[in-house]
Amino acid sequence: MFNTEYCTWTTKDLSKMFNVTEETIRRWTRTERIIGSWTSKKDGFVYTGDAIMLFSEQNPKYRLDKKTEEEIRFRSRLYVSRYIELEKEVEKLRREIREIKKIIG
Repeated sequence: MFNTEYCTWTTKDLSKMFNVTEETIRRWTRTERIIGSWTSKKDGFVYTGDAIMLFSEQNPKYRLDKKTEEEIRFRSRLYVSRYIELEKEVEKLRREIREIKKIIG
């Protein structure tokens, strides 16, 4: 299932998306046909929207339908906008910390 916190998809998600086995996805990852990030032995690889789109563009047999492409782009945009919001919150907290340090001395 799509990970809303990190905007990634699992090996299982991709196997459903491309109608192949999970082992095929892992083999594509090992041979760098698709780029995945290793998370842990339990969770395995995860894949970004950019990696999925690039794979789909480079492999006509596995082209994604427009609806799936739009969903990946939409979720990726949500992730970026949330990241920007969090950066602003962090900067605000840093300013507050500096002000507290000035008061404390």
